[in-house]
Amino acid sequence: MTIVGPGALGRALARGLAASGWRVGLVGRDADATAAAAAECSVEVAGHSGDLAAAVAGADPLLLTVPDDALATVIASLVPVGSWTGRCVLHCSGSRGADLLSELAAAGATTGSLHPIMSLPRVTGGAAEIPSATPFTYEGDPAALPLVTRMVDDLGGRLQRLGGGGKALYHLASCLAGNLATVLLGLSSELLEEVAIEDGAELLSPLATRSVSGAAATEPYAALTGPLARGDVDTLTAHVTALRSSRRLRLLRAYLDLQLLALDALRREGRAPERHDELDELLRRELATLTEECVDGGDGVDGSV
Repeated sequence: MTIVGPGALGRALARGLAASGWRVGLVGRDADATAAAAAECSVEVAGHSGDLAAAVAGADPLLLTVPDDALATVIASLVPVGSWTGRCVLHCSGSRGADLLSELAAAGATTGSLHPIMSLPRVTGGAAEIPSATPFTYEGDPAALPLVTRMVDDLGGRLQRLGGGGKALYHLASCLAGNLATVLLGLSSELLEEVAIEDGAELLSPLATRSVSGAAATEPYAALTGPLARGDVDTLTAHVTALRSSRRLRLLRAYLDLQLLALDALRREGRAPERHDELDELLRRELATLTEECVDGGDGVDGSV
């Protein structure tokens, strides 16, 4: 197996698959960085992207783990490189569909898109590990499924097939649940700093983990707790006042929008809290006021969020 792109995902896949007995080679733009990554993962250096023909010669399967914006360029450079008949090429982008590999498919390759639903933060001095039971999604040629299933099994993951199209929404959902949840934890930590509480992320992480675990174990909105679910108008009013006082008006806008989305969802599912009409009026009134302030005075923010 050859992996083109020794970034966080490429290294994590290389490390995990090599540990399961796969012979893995890495290909990257920078020879020194690629060699270092290969050493970290206990795999081989397959070559340099400057000589892609030699680097991927006979590679089967070939995994592309380059950044999304570079993927089309890399694929275009692969098309004229040798014969693709009978070979398998997979890209690992969460936001791009398998159809991006259509030219290689037309040249005889079996193609698809394999993506782990997992964050892989950069690790100093090593490669991140793909946790056990990580979900992987696959979209593409069914002929690649036996190979893909074996790879995911060897990585200790769970495989979910995707239909054609819809990758942007799929990736958006992943970002909302992962990346933007991280942003919310960071913003929450900053608010705690304003009341002299340090290590806010560590303090809040058990709450965040328990909330997400509860939502995953049942219907997400059935697990919702807090002032909105209780119909506590006074507490939501206090939240709005606190955010205004700290001049975090962009965060206030996001807070109001999220609470309105949550309230709409609770109503849809027949779980409307007490005083839900008052909650709705409060949130919409504050959002309208905030919008007017931003129109009248620019962003309405003093540089903070």
